[in-house]
Amino acid sequence: MTTINVSQRRNIMNPRITDHEITQARQINLVDYLVQHGFQPVSRTSTRALFHSPLRDDTDPSFSVSQLEKGWFWHDFGTKERGDIIDFVRRHRQMPFRQAIQEIFKEPIPQHPTIQQSSKIEKKSIKEQIANIRRRYTRARDAMTPERTRALQLLFAHHHLPWYEQLGAVWLLLQPDPQRPHFRRPYLALPFPTADLSTLQGLECRALSSIPRHLQRRTRSPQKTLWMLPRPHQPVLLTESIFDCLAGDALFGPKFSLLALNGLPMLPQLPSFLSQIQPSAVYVALDNDRKADRGPRAQQEAIQMIMSLGIPAIDVRIHTQAHVKDLAKLLRRYPKGLDRDSLDRTGVRYDPLNIVCETRDLERVSR
Repeated sequence: MTTINVSQRRNIMNPRITDHEITQARQINLVDYLVQHGFQPVSRTSTRALFHSPLRDDTDPSFSVSQLEKGWFWHDFGTKERGDIIDFVRRHRQMPFRQAIQEIFKEPIPQHPTIQQSSKIEKKSIKEQIANIRRRYTRARDAMTPERTRALQLLFAHHHLPWYEQLGAVWLLLQPDPQRPHFRRPYLALPFPTADLSTLQGLECRALSSIPRHLQRRTRSPQKTLWMLPRPHQPVLLTESIFDCLAGDALFGPKFSLLALNGLPMLPQLPSFLSQIQPSAVYVALDNDRKADRGPRAQQEAIQMIMSLGIPAIDVRIHTQAHVKDLAKLLRRYPKGLDRDSLDRTGVRYDPLNIVCETRDLERVSR
C-alpha cells in the first residue's frame, strides 16, 4: 500500500501555481474577459478600453484597461488601484490568489495578437471607428427636425444651460445596454473636441428620457479627448464635464473659452489643448469630490500643468465654498447667475512669476 505524507497531500490538494501560469493569465485579453462577464466599455481600441469601474459605484468612467509588454493590466483612476487579471478576479470575486487563478483557467483561453501586431491593428481600427462615428453623426445631423431640436433645447432649459448652435448637438437613438438588444432610447449627443467634422473624434451622450442612472451617460469614441468651445482672446474655463462648462457660461456670461476634460483620465491631454488655444489665463473649476484624491487632487495637478506652460492659473473655489460638487449644481442654487468678478474674488490666482492669492467668502459675492 502506497502512503502519502502530509507535504505530498498538500501539493495534491493545493497544486503550486507556476510562474508560467501567471504569465499565461496575464496574456488573456482583459477587455474581452470583462465584456464576457457583462461589463461594457464606453470606449475601446484593440489595445485599451475605458469602463465604468466594476469594483465600485462609478458614474464617471475611470477604469482603464491596457495591453502592455507583459500582458493586460487595469488602472482605476478613481481609487489609484491597479493590477492584472488575477488582482481583478481576487477583488471582484472576493477570493484568494490560488482560487482566482483556478477561476480564470476554467474558461478557454483565446489566442490574441502580440502587442506589436495589435498596434498595427489598432491604428487601422481607430481610423475606421472614427470614420463610422463621423458618418453616424452626419446622418443624425441631417435627420434633425424641429421636434428633435426642441427635445434637446428642453433638456438644456431643464438644467438652466445656454443653447448654442455651434455646439453641433444632435438627437441620437442609442442601444445603451448590450444585454437588452431591443432597449433603445433617445440621447443628446455632443461632438468632441468640436463640431468640426474634420476633427471630430467622438460623441458624448446624455439620455433624454428617464433611464437607469448607470445608462444616463454614454460615450461613442475609440479614444476620448477633451471638448472645447474656443472664443478668441478670452481666458479659458476648465471643468470636468461639458455641462459644467455651459453652467459656467450661464453663471458668469459667455466670457470664456470653454474646455471640458470629459473625465479625469483625460487630464494628461490638457497641455496639448492649451498649446492650441494659447489663453491669457485658465480658471480651473474641477469637481469638488468628497474624496480628496479625485477632483481636488486633479485640480492641483491641472494648475501645475498650466503654470509649467507659463500660463496664469486661477484655482476656482466658488463652488467649494458653496459646498456643492460642481458648477452645474452651483447654477441650480443661483439660476440668475453671478458676476464674473466673483471667480477672482473667491479664488486663488497662481502666476508663473509671482504667486498672488486672494480669497473671500461666497456669501459676500452673492449679496
